[in-house]
Amino acid sequence: MKSQQARRTSLILYSFSERSVVDADSLKSALRARVPFPVNFHVEYLESRSFDKKGYEKHVVDTLGDTLSGLKLDLVIADLYPALQFAVTHRDKLFPGVPIVFLEVDMMTVRWRICSCLHRQPLVPVAFG
Repeated sequence: MKSQQARRTSLILYSFSERSVVDADSLKSALRARVPFPVNFHVEYLESRSFDKKGYEKHVVDTLGDTLSGLKLDLVIADLYPALQFAVTHRDKLFPGVPIVFLEVDMMTVRWRICSCLHRQPLVPVAFG
């Protein structure tokens, strides 16, 4: 049944290359088991600790823009706060109008640091398990 339905495309943004609590394979498997349609995943590791280096973040945005060019994303999944902040900051350029869900981010952090962006397009926290 899944092969006959429209395929969806999701982008997983990890803040760091070190393994997260929820690794990409586990997340992909869990999501595919819970949705009634096929899903393609693109996984990117931002290495956000380097964002303070001059030009690094712009380079990531440009490279990711090239990588995503021509793809129709249906969902962005951000793991940890740096990936969420990156996704919200660069949403209009990289994936305008695409919903962002996040995990492993404290809700107080979201309320205090990102609340000004919430009026445009809501963010969705996800409980994984």
